[in-house]
Amino acid sequence: MNEGIKNIGHLMLFVLLSIHLGFMFLILSPTPLLFRMNYESLPLVEASLIPKKVQRFLEDSSTPLSISSDGAVNFSDQLKAKFLEFRREKFLDDTERLALDLSLVNFGSDILGMEAGAQYYFQKPLSDLTEDQWMSLIYFQAIFN
Repeated sequence: MNEGIKNIGHLMLFVLLSIHLGFMFLILSPTPLLFRMNYESLPLVEASLIPKKVQRFLEDSSTPLSISSDGAVNFSDQLKAKFLEFRREKFLDDTERLALDLSLVNFGSDILGMEAGAQYYFQKPLSDLTEDQWMSLIYFQAIFN
């Protein structure tokens, strides 16, 4: 009887330690890895690609970005999405936060993220867009949402 209780205690300790390590992984994992875990098909916009004109406009503007929260269907996905949101609020600077938001901006009709918007509206990758085309994408998402 004592041996059975001891084994159950060991098993519970193992389970709690595993849960703790899982949370630590989610907290300490790099943001791009956490992003890919949630949004496998979306590319993360690189902060260095965002033109200063777009950054200034979005910082000064009252126009909110329409961010998609789709994709978190089961508990595991919801948990990863919450950790990504926590990471966004607590650990990212303004430029990294903007890059994350632009990666999730919703243009409607299954067009999710700036990269998809660039492909859909301009038929070229985001890295090849001019500042004016970037601004057009920002205006498009504001108009259509």
